[in-house]
Amino acid sequence: PGHILLGKIVERIKDTEFGIYDLSREGRPNVILELGIAIGLGKPYYIVTRKGCMLPSDLAGLDHIEYASFEDLTRQLVQKVIPRHARQST
Repeated sequence: PGHILLGKIVERIKDTEFGIYDLSREGRPNVILELGIAIGLGKPYYIVTRKGCMLPSDLAGLDHIEYASFEDLTRQLVQKVIPRHARQST
């Protein structure tokens, strides 16, 4: 049963244009697994964390977006993500 769910997750990640992975909450290894799948598949990804959260040491060197509130996160995503992917779609 677990491999069936994992297969569905892999297929969803394959079908996405890009992924946004919030690593702010500890104890969510599934998000790190999903990020790893996206990286392995060569899919564009964005790591986001709430300000003050520590990334795991093996991910600390990757670019990420820090946000203070969901409004701040929305603003940053609109500024950084949408223009990049709008250019690629045209």
